[in-house]
Amino acid sequence: MLRTRSFLIFLGVTIFLAVSALVIARYTLVYQLDRLEKRAAEEALRTIRAGLDIELRKLVRTTSDWAFWDLSYEFVQDLNDDFIQENLTQETFATLHIQGMLFYNEVRELRYAKALDSASGSLANFPEPLLETIRSLSIFFHSPESQTCTSGLLTYEGTALLLASCPILTSRSEGPARGSLVFVKPLDEEVLDLLRETANRPVTLHVAMPAYASEALLTDGAPSLEVQPHRILGRVLYNDALGRPTMALETEMDRAVHHQALQSFTVFAVSLVLVALWAMGALWYMVDRKILRRLSALVRKTRSMPLETNQPVAKGALDEIALLRRSIDSLLLGLEQAMEANFQKQAEIQSILEGNPVGIVLVDTEKRTVSWANGKTLELTGRTLEEIRGASCKRVVCPSKDSPLCPVLDEGQNVRDAECLMPAKDGGSIPVLRSIVTVTYDGRPHLLETVMDLRPQKALEEQLDRAKKLEAVGLIAGGVAHDLNNLLTSLMGYPDLLLRRIDENHPFHRPLTRMRDAGLKAGAIVQDLLTLARRGVKCMEPIDMYDLLGRIFSSPEFSVLRSTHPGVQFRLEMGSHPPYSLGSEPHLEKALINLIRNAAEAIGETGSVTVSVRRVHLEAPKVGYETIPPGRYIAVRVQDTGKGIPEKDLPHIFEPFYTKKKMGQSGTGLGMTIIWHAVKDMQGYIDVASRPDHGTTFTVYLPEMEPPDHAQSLPSHHGIPRGSGERILVVEDMEDQRILVKALLTDLGYRVETAANSREALQRVTADRFDALVLDMILEEDGLDGAAVYREVLKVNPDQKALVVSGDVSADRVAAVTALGVSHFVSKPYTVEKLASALHAVLHEDEEKPICL
Repeated sequence: MLRTRSFLIFLGVTIFLAVSALVIARYTLVYQLDRLEKRAAEEALRTIRAGLDIELRKLVRTTSDWAFWDLSYEFVQDLNDDFIQENLTQETFATLHIQGMLFYNEVRELRYAKALDSASGSLANFPEPLLETIRSLSIFFHSPESQTCTSGLLTYEGTALLLASCPILTSRSEGPARGSLVFVKPLDEEVLDLLRETANRPVTLHVAMPAYASEALLTDGAPSLEVQPHRILGRVLYNDALGRPTMALETEMDRAVHHQALQSFTVFAVSLVLVALWAMGALWYMVDRKILRRLSALVRKTRSMPLETNQPVAKGALDEIALLRRSIDSLLLGLEQAMEANFQKQAEIQSILEGNPVGIVLVDTEKRTVSWANGKTLELTGRTLEEIRGASCKRVVCPSKDSPLCPVLDEGQNVRDAECLMPAKDGGSIPVLRSIVTVTYDGRPHLLETVMDLRPQKALEEQLDRAKKLEAVGLIAGGVAHDLNNLLTSLMGYPDLLLRRIDENHPFHRPLTRMRDAGLKAGAIVQDLLTLARRGVKCMEPIDMYDLLGRIFSSPEFSVLRSTHPGVQFRLEMGSHPPYSLGSEPHLEKALINLIRNAAEAIGETGSVTVSVRRVHLEAPKVGYETIPPGRYIAVRVQDTGKGIPEKDLPHIFEPFYTKKKMGQSGTGLGMTIIWHAVKDMQGYIDVASRPDHGTTFTVYLPEMEPPDHAQSLPSHHGIPRGSGERILVVEDMEDQRILVKALLTDLGYRVETAANSREALQRVTADRFDALVLDMILEEDGLDGAAVYREVLKVNPDQKALVVSGDVSADRVAAVTALGVSHFVSKPYTVEKLASALHAVLHEDEEKPICL
């Protein structure tokens, strides 16, 4: 059944192909040859038409030669007999091959007209009907301004005539035209012979066209073809000067090519049928022997196979093809599902490998080239997959690229979690943690290398190392800050007390002032140590950047800096609207002074330091010394023309005690670290740009804030605020401090009592009422801090006001007393101005703006 059906299919396909080939050959080969015949006939018609056009142009040229002649120009007016006898003779007409010549003046009056009688060979008058016909055609008459000729066709008594007309001008073709000269030439056998010779075809003239008069509606001179079984007739139709169909030139061509094509097609058809039958027989024999017999045997075997398919089973018995189709469909379905699952699994594995945060590289152990690398590896090396694939592993991934031997393949090293440097495209190296195992990839042995980027870990290690240094400084600072500040308070307070009681002319005034100033400087150094240890308390308040820089440039410290660097020009560039940022003004002031001082010291003899402020809006992260996130910032730039910072020193400039200055002479080694932490405490960023011998630019980016309401700002006090007999309780465990504070406050007009410890303080508060407490944060005698004492005081008097002072005020302790309602703090050592201002603010309930002094 299968073989019979296949044979019928083969036979049908063969017949279909043979018939299709015959039809295609009939309508391509024969059709193309017929088109060639028609093209040849059309070309002959175009040649005939072109030949007649040439004759008309010749007649126009002959007419113009006579019309553009001085003698003709005179003759049309005076009709000179000599001109007639010398020029208008029978020989002239015969030489010019014309039948008639007509002279008209400018008003269309016929001045001279003669025609050559072809029978007698003599000149005769023009027939009157022909003259009337010519006179009615305006195209043959010219205006005085005309200089162009015209031509056309006419028929008269069954004869086709060629006419040409030109304006009568001088020999120089100058006017005005004195009339029109018309030449008439018959379309006789002489002209037709020229057309037959040109076209190489028989040409017949038909003046009367009754059989195809309707074709006169065609365009003048348009060819038409009439294809007949044995010949092709071609006609060129012409209209006369009146626009009427007047004549046709006809030619014919035998269809020899067509008949030859039909004969060739018949031979081709018979040959094609024979070849098709032979090819079908040979192909059927091969298919039946090689395929159909085996396929029939396969179909018989599939009858007993249990098939699973989702296709519905047709009613009735399945034939061999249906059974085989079901078996193949089931096989293909299972194969497709397996391939889809495999592709999905490969895609998932590829996604896992590409998205892995660990770099993965496959190296061919025989070629020693990179076969594949994931996205993390490409990111680390700075290369594309096209650049790295096929490249030598020594050049792109191997940390030992300078050695000719491979540590793994040649020396047999076992690499497992080894820290090494991976080469990058830019010539640098990247610290990585590297492991290597042997795998098979694409049927070839490979090394699977995994590399983990250690740069974040190294950065964390550097930060940890820096934090350890700061922690060590903090431990030292925290251990001595309280005691030093207590001692410095006495060193500053007693000079302050004495200076208030003597005038400026006293011999001890200057020594006491210097003693107090030395204490202030020592206190600033201790405060720097606390800043490094991140243990200082910073009051975050709106800072007018223009006002701050203005005060810096007008400060005594800046005057000293200017005098010590006379060759340095200091410039300050600011706008009209001051920007504001939230932070600790004293710490920011100290950071900016340090930057300006460092810039001046970096200049040898002469140069400039430029400080500028501008608003910056970053729409994308800015990558520099550190990455600055998008946002609105105030950029304070300190730019110098000094010697610059070496590239190797840039990463370490903010580390404690990392300095190129002479310790103790021009720096302490903590200035840059203090700048860093002061900016970071304000949520700011620092960018550094430096080139050796081209200067350095530090740019501090501080978050911008809206300008504050100045009506709510802290009222200013002129001079030192004094008391009005308010009762003050000083809680201080150190006797010299109690005595000093009592003396200072008493001198300011307050009534002062003291308590040496927490128990005594609670007893006094319970027994009596005080307007304010001056409370030391750390009371070493009984181990309590100021927060615990104030908490107990509030139980007795919930409205009790307090001012907290201490030599080591940590942020945690300040937060504790702030939660209890204390918002005013004074750090030791302090001056009488700071103490008086803070106490005045506490007593007058000025809580809108906390004081941190």
